[in-house]
Amino acid sequence: MKRGDKVKFNGCSEAQQKWGSYDDHSKLVIGEIYTVSKIEKHSWHTNVHLKGINGKFNSVCFTVEDDGLFEPIQICPCCHSVIPENFPRCVYCDGNDYDEA
Repeated sequence: MKRGDKVKFNGCSEAQQKWGSYDDHSKLVIGEIYTVSKIEKHSWHTNVHLKGINGKFNSVCFTVEDDGLFEPIQICPCCHSVIPENFPRCVYCDGNDYDEA
């Protein structure tokens, strides 16, 4: 996550909000996209400041939105491992425990 990134707010638990004395997340809307204006990295947490919103927020409550520069990855529905590009099946479990019914 870096300045200028578009991030989606995924919600935040009370513990996540209290961890770094973050501001009240109730002013944010779950699923809404925000722009990062500033990042403050610390040894155990990262503060995120959002454009047009006063306060600092916990970075774990956000996901960076896809900028379209990377190809989507495949995730094995059985073991949730990343399936390498150009492989028809998972190299770890071969998808044997997954019923495609």
